[in-house]
Amino acid sequence: FELDLLNSKMSTAASTIDHLIDMGFERDNIEFAIKTTNSNEIEKVTEWLLSHTADDIQKLREKSSETAKSIKCEDCGKLFAKSEEVEVHAFKSGHTNFSESTDEKKPLSEEEKREKRLQLEAILKEKRREFEEQEKKDLIEREKQRIKSGKQLTEVRKRMEDLEMQKMLDQRKREKQEEIEAYKRVKQQIELDKQRRKDKFANTAVKTEPEPKPVVANNASCSTNSISAQTTYDTTRIQVRLPNGSQVTHSFGAKEPLSAVRLFIELNCPAAPEI
Repeated sequence: FELDLLNSKMSTAASTIDHLIDMGFERDNIEFAIKTTNSNEIEKVTEWLLSHTADDIQKLREKSSETAKSIKCEDCGKLFAKSEEVEVHAFKSGHTNFSESTDEKKPLSEEEKREKRLQLEAILKEKRREFEEQEKKDLIEREKQRIKSGKQLTEVRKRMEDLEMQKMLDQRKREKQEEIEAYKRVKQQIELDKQRRKDKFANTAVKTEPEPKPVVANNASCSTNSISAQTTYDTTRIQVRLPNGSQVTHSFGAKEPLSAVRLFIELNCPAAPEI
């Protein structure tokens, strides 16, 4: 894979050189430009060649023949002693044009080191402060979202409880209405039964013939006034004991048949069995 990549780069460089030779540039200048720009792109190499005269290129070539002591950023002019510093600078600034330089990067003095350290500490402090502020903002935002979610959940739960309560009220209302309707039907049926029994009692009373008054024999010692007082009674009081132990007492006409007593019990004591 590395061999293929190398062959591809060489092929690209050769193609760039041939193309620029056709445009009238010298091969040595083209190769130096490719090395300086560290690129095989025709546009970038052409731009570099056009921005430098032949004398400038000669001077740069002579200068590059000397031992490189540092790496220079062509975009801002800063010098770097190590490639790691170049990578950090390129990452932070976005600069891409670097070249070797014979200029030696001077070591920092104690004052410069102290100032550099203070700058780094200030930068770190500022970064830490920004991070803490962002953390506080995120915490406040999360708390707001939690409260909002809690309120929404409470509202949903309240609506559900209200709906459930309304369903219960509607159900009780329907049950109450059904009870009222059932009570009306039972009451109406009872009235019909009473009327039917009254009609039955009236028909029985009309059809029944009056019985003759019984003649009670009195002792000889009873006076005539006493006998005539006893024969003037036209009602009788009858007490009936029901199977459940309760008693029913009522006054009947002396001429009423026994069926009148039975009809009275049926009408006024529905719980009593058929007699």
